[in-house]
Amino acid sequence: MLKINNLFKYYNTNKSNEIKAVDGVTLELEGKGLVVLLGKSGCGKSTLLNVLGGLDVFNSGEVTIDDKTFSKYNAKELDELRNRKIGYVFQNYNLIPDITVSENLKISLDLAGIVDNQKERIEYALDLVGLAKYQNRYPQNLSGGQQQRVGIARAIVKNPEILIADEPTGNLDDTNTVAVMRILKGLSKHCLVIMVTHEENLADYYADRIIRLADGKVVSDEINESNATLDHRSKDVIYLGDLERNDVTLGGLNMEFFGEHNAKANIKIVSYDNKLYIKIDTDKVVNIVDEDSSIKLTEEKYTVKEKNEDEAELDLDKLTATERKKTHAIDYKRTCKNVLNDFLATRGQRRKNRFRTMFLCSLIFVLLVAANAGSLVYNEFAYKPHDSNVICINAKESDVAKMGLDGRVVNKGVNVSVTISAGASPFESQASLGNASNVGVLPASIFGIALDEGEVKVDKLLYDRGIKNTSLSDVGIVLPEQLIGMRLDIDNKIYGSVYYYPEGNEEDYYNKPTAYTETVVTDEPLYLTIVGLENRNEPLVYVSDADYERLYTLENYVYKDANTFFYANNPRKTIKELEDKGIKATSYATYVKKIFYKTSIATHVISLLVIVLLLVVQLIGVYKLTKSRFIAAQKKFAIMRTIGVPKNQLVLNAFFESLYIFSLSSFRGWLFSSVVVIAADNMSVINTLENLIGTQIIYYPVWLALASLAVMAVFSVLVALLTPLTYLTRTPAKLISNYDV
Repeated sequence: MLKINNLFKYYNTNKSNEIKAVDGVTLELEGKGLVVLLGKSGCGKSTLLNVLGGLDVFNSGEVTIDDKTFSKYNAKELDELRNRKIGYVFQNYNLIPDITVSENLKISLDLAGIVDNQKERIEYALDLVGLAKYQNRYPQNLSGGQQQRVGIARAIVKNPEILIADEPTGNLDDTNTVAVMRILKGLSKHCLVIMVTHEENLADYYADRIIRLADGKVVSDEINESNATLDHRSKDVIYLGDLERNDVTLGGLNMEFFGEHNAKANIKIVSYDNKLYIKIDTDKVVNIVDEDSSIKLTEEKYTVKEKNEDEAELDLDKLTATERKKTHAIDYKRTCKNVLNDFLATRGQRRKNRFRTMFLCSLIFVLLVAANAGSLVYNEFAYKPHDSNVICINAKESDVAKMGLDGRVVNKGVNVSVTISAGASPFESQASLGNASNVGVLPASIFGIALDEGEVKVDKLLYDRGIKNTSLSDVGIVLPEQLIGMRLDIDNKIYGSVYYYPEGNEEDYYNKPTAYTETVVTDEPLYLTIVGLENRNEPLVYVSDADYERLYTLENYVYKDANTFFYANNPRKTIKELEDKGIKATSYATYVKKIFYKTSIATHVISLLVIVLLLVVQLIGVYKLTKSRFIAAQKKFAIMRTIGVPKNQLVLNAFFESLYIFSLSSFRGWLFSSVVVIAADNMSVINTLENLIGTQIIYYPVWLALASLAVMAVFSVLVALLTPLTYLTRTPAKLISNYDV
């Protein structure tokens, strides 16, 4: 049952040129039968059908289908209802061009959730419309009449309760008009068929009910009791019974001649070598009629059929679905295959190959990231200055000692230079385990490590740093155990940075990162012997308490007042306790990281802009490539939305398409450049050069590689989805009308 209550549909709402396409229409259509909407062009027939079929919005009123009432347009619910209960036959066929006839019908079944016996259903539906042998052809290889019959088969294959046909014979000749109307009439015995047409004779002959519209209003609604006849003589059928006949018999050759005697032709018939040859010389058109010909010969005479005699026999019980399942109507594999075909087709082109442009942009993007990351990204491995538990307390050392905190003051051995050698000779080869900005010294007793005076242990992280910058490999050390027994020198020329804030404001330093002075405390190096290694992954040298006391105290003004370094057993808890007392404290590692980013961003603005610019260029390439592909497939997209493919499936299809485009372009560039960068980062010549100049040339750890890939992928996919998401804000009726225009 279908009801319409006081339905209004306007165009150009609240404007001087406002049009009431549907003006207060109220109708009740139920049961079965063929209902025809008649009226002049522009009277609102097709608009009313679009609203009833869930293809377009309406301004006010109600539409009720079975027990479901809609007072406003709801795309998701209407799509589901349309796919399960409503079949739609379009004037312009709306067949998806790049898939076969049977695949066009399969989409209708998938949308309706009918998954059982699909092949048998498709074959029967095509047989009903006389196209069983064309199921593997593509729509563009069929005539207009055949395409329209495929459209009918697509509508009826899911056995709809309501079938809507919008001028289904508008583009057809007389022969195909009769064929289509016979099918619709036969179908109306099983379900409600609502058809729009402007042909009065078709309505009088086939309709059970005729509704006339004018200016968006119903002007008449009548049961059709006409006894009209329809003389639609098919041009594809020759009725031999209506033609004069002459027979000629010659031996075993029987010839029958039908029709006009003025036919002028010279015919030679040759029987030779068990074959029959025919030669015809004539100025008339010669058509050979065989089983594949569209022309059919019948011995009958043509008779004008009376009403209700001209309908197709249908058995839609064969299409009844016993179970429905939620399925996807789009073949995502086909989408990826189409992208691959486009990629392969453009590989040889030197111009306008956006796949290549995106590949090069991502390649250069990775190279720039790797080259600048050492200065822009804080590298824990290379820059970590001290133990993670060391905090900075904005108080004097004597005051901190009285606070009873869980830990120990460690105002010594911060930012020291550490070297190793095999002996005390000045000619002995030396290797650096760190520089003056990233090595700390702590008493081994804090960690329960027992050391005698003159003994030292080093953390394996320092060995890893030495291997990375090639200083250890240069002196023949390739295993951490080789460090044991070597001499370790802690250079007591400690460079302490004393920061000052003219107005006592910490931000003054951040605004002027060069505003500091340097003090140098000079003393002889502290010589110790390495007796073992620790594996805490901290940039530390572990010494005895006596050796620790021999180090100078570092005065480092982090805030306005004197700052004390403190090893806290529980840094978070200790910082919270101090904050509760109104004392400022922070993790030393966090403080150093903060300073790093403040200075690095300020001094590398150009590099950042270039990286961002490359990413933008790549995104523009993605947008243009996906948009051009979308425009090329706009017809298919509009048709799929019109036949009921839900928005989420189309968005998901666009997502897979954009992801595949990304994999064939940007991902390839990322993969190629990442392999090159990682290989270069492990080359000894690069590491040696980095050690000489004191800075990283390449910094590209796994997390940064994955992060750069994620940034490119996320932004590329989002940009690629802009066009389809914008397009999907329109109703199906708007989409298909825009394409038709």
